[in-house]
Parts: sequence; C-alpha cells; structure tokens
Amino acid sequence: MYTVARFIGKKVEPSVLTEIQKHLKQRMPSTFESDQGKNHLSCSISRSASWKDHESAAMIFLTQCSEIIRSAIKRGLVVQFDIALQPEDYEGRLLYCVTFSDSFLEHAYKHKIRIEFSLYLLKRLKLPLLKSGQKLQGQSHGN
Repeated sequence: MYTVARFIGKKVEPSVLTEIQKHLKQRMPSTFESDQGKNHLSCSISRSASWKDHESAAMIFLTQCSEIIRSAIKRGLVVQFDIALQPEDYEGRLLYCVTFSDSFLEHAYKHKIRIEFSLYLLKRLKLPLLKSGQKLQGQSHGN
C-alpha cells in the first residue's frame, strides 16, 4: 500500500508547484519525497502495510500542512490523497476493506481533500461472456 498527497492543476505554472514543493519540504523535511510533473506534484505520505498507519500519517500531513493546502486550493489546485493498493496488499483475500475514521473524514472534508483509490491488478482478468441462462462449466445449482 502506498499513499501520496497530490496537488493537481490543469493550467498551473510550474513555478507554483515548485513553490508548494519548497514549503512542503520545509514543513515536513524528514518524511518528504516528491514527484513533480507538468501539472501535478505528488508527495509520499506512507508506505506502511497497515491502513491505520496511512490514516495517521495523512492526519499528520493535514495538520502540519493545512496552510499550504488552503493556499493551493485558493490558487485553483485540487488536492487529493491517492491510496494505491498493490496485489501483495490483498493477495489471498476475497475482500480487502479500508475503513476511514470519522475524524479523518471530517478533516479531509474540512480541507477539501479528494480521496482516490488506485487498484493495481496482478494480471488482466479474462472472464467468459455467458449468454442468458448459460452456466459456467462445472457450475451446478444443487438442491
């Protein structure tokens, strides 16, 4: 699992992203890793295997960088948390659940943070298309 905070602007000057990056590095120097593209800036929040660690790190980020986030939004940028789930995070599970605390959701809403999930698949699934009423081979409706 990997969570980043992303600052996105369709028509943003690179200097604006560079300025935001500078302020973020000053605010969180020990944990800050970044990637700046043409219209976005991403910074690492957590790489822990525990969702609760991700949520805690995101709350710290929201608290320590709230002025930077507000300034970015006033400049027309969208700020989001992107939570990437890798195959090893859910391997062998039928269900993987991420539950947000009320406090986290309140803070994200207050700061106008969007939440995005990126789900990475190990391989593309190929499922057969069935005609109406057709059964999968080996499928039975035992009584």
